[in-house]
Amino acid sequence: MKFLPFLNYHGRLSEGATYNKENNSFLWVDIIAGKLHRVFLSSTTESEYSIDELKKVEATHEVYENPNENFGVIFLTKDDDLVLIGCREGVASFDFRTKKFEYVTKFGESGDKLRSNDGNIDPLGNIWIGLTGDFQHSAIDEGKLIKIDKSDDNKIITEVPNSKIPNGINWSKDGKTLYWTSSLEYTIYKFDYDLHTGEISNKRPHIKIKDWLHGYESPEPDGFTLTEDDHLYTAVFSTSLVLHFDPQGQLVEQFKLPAERITSVIFGGVDQDELYITSANLHLDDPSKLNQTGSDLGGAIFRIKLDGVKGPTYNKSNNSLLWVDIIEGQLHRVFLSSKGSKSQEYPIEELTKVQETHEAFDTPDELFGVVFLTKDDDLVLIGGKRGIATFNFRTKKFEYIIKYPKEDYKLRSNDGNIDPRGNIWIGLMGDFENGPIDEGKLIKVDKSDNNKLVTQVPNALIPNGINWSQDGKTLYWTSSLDFIIYKFDYDLTTGEISNQKPHIKIKDWLPDFESPEPDGFTLTEDEHIYTAVFSTSSVLHFDSQGQLIEIFKLPAERITSVIFGGDDLDELFITSANLHLDDPTKLNDVGDDLGGAIFRIKLNGVKGILKPYYEL
Repeated sequence: MKFLPFLNYHGRLSEGATYNKENNSFLWVDIIAGKLHRVFLSSTTESEYSIDELKKVEATHEVYENPNENFGVIFLTKDDDLVLIGCREGVASFDFRTKKFEYVTKFGESGDKLRSNDGNIDPLGNIWIGLTGDFQHSAIDEGKLIKIDKSDDNKIITEVPNSKIPNGINWSKDGKTLYWTSSLEYTIYKFDYDLHTGEISNKRPHIKIKDWLHGYESPEPDGFTLTEDDHLYTAVFSTSLVLHFDPQGQLVEQFKLPAERITSVIFGGVDQDELYITSANLHLDDPSKLNQTGSDLGGAIFRIKLDGVKGPTYNKSNNSLLWVDIIEGQLHRVFLSSKGSKSQEYPIEELTKVQETHEAFDTPDELFGVVFLTKDDDLVLIGGKRGIATFNFRTKKFEYIIKYPKEDYKLRSNDGNIDPRGNIWIGLMGDFENGPIDEGKLIKVDKSDNNKLVTQVPNALIPNGINWSQDGKTLYWTSSLDFIIYKFDYDLTTGEISNQKPHIKIKDWLPDFESPEPDGFTLTEDEHIYTAVFSTSSVLHFDSQGQLIEIFKLPAERITSVIFGGDDLDELFITSANLHLDDPTKLNDVGDDLGGAIFRIKLNGVKGILKPYYEL
């Protein structure tokens, strides 16, 4: 197969291939030139881009240049326009909007004579980065793999010392194995990774490149990426090759590119089945000769469409469903089935597997209202009776990190979410002793102001579901006893809301019900709303203009919340409440009403949105 350049900006040492699924962008760096590049890809699923599509991609090209720097690796953040970059002296942030470049962590003495090379973020949210000799000192024994421990004030910890060229690093899908490349040992190692402590152990070779490439003097493995099923694709410098290995480290295939110096690879594109490949120029040390390489296209970006292959799916994380029982103070979790996800109805054997994964954390003195995810799949935040707490599924540790003031002790957490700026918004309503009271309100926990609690909407008897539009500029919020889902303008710069107006008046659509209280709701990619409506047995589906599309009737009167999940985010999971929630001795005396159960509806052609993570 003959490969042509996908993009060619005549880079010197193009590296750091990075794909952002949230906005379908591809980013890379030129290490020596101190350049950061970004383009926005087409939504095509074809093997080759059309000329028009390629021109559109090229028209989006942005480049930031800092000639005094050496950029080694890019780390994405929740803000698509804000990235972190591994640099010469540490890790810096760069904002594509303002073009502001600023160091956030310095290596200090631990980075003397060194520069950033490849890196990644571990399952606990810490940056790991290889430091190699700068271009004045080249590969030196002081090179090392470090971790920047965010739990310890960004302390720099050496994980692997004396590594001349520490390179690509990735974690297995379950997070329990770390793969890491030592280029001048021609080896990709694997380690056991402890998801609780973040420690590594049991280093052993996974792939010895020289075992597979006997005819090359120096086949240096460089950046690599993993697929969903832990196959490994690695660039091999000085060989023109990308090698594909299975999970056992056996060579499956190789791709020969028209550039000798292949440097990094990443999966991208709408189906995560396009392999993007960076390369380096043969004359990287002499920029005056960058165009004098003959048939070698080093410095270009290549693209290979690999049908049937899928890179790691970002942000779906561990395919788990979590919910709370408010009154019982219980947090529940199950792990869903990918096989069951494809079916309208779960096969019995798949449902049994899901049920076997069930975990429950029980704190009878608590009232849990809402769960917030973090980047650690086993660490969640919970809106509780007296504030917001963390819960660790590994250690079973429950601990308050934010307390509500004593004047709010008649209130408890209800529903909530995380705004585009990373702040928690949560409804506080009367606890079960006081019931709905005028002191109920919607608050924001402002991270930028030492987690100050700021009232956004006062005097809300039952503040409930809350979500943001895809562009982040509209906030939707439910006031249950107004029977209304409101919308507000949301300022992405200040985080302020304004212009409150009704979006959906539930009583207009359910006139036959005395008290049709909208409860938790969720959005789709095209901003349709699916909302639970308490006391009606119903989930209502509205279009983006607030017009009713359809009603789903459930065999439970008290429907409480909804969320999209599953492999394709087209499965609607629905929670409900028991008719005798005030009397636990009668929970089974409800006749045909299945309140308290979890329901699932497969909605082909619909796609939900993921809940955002809270960054501790």
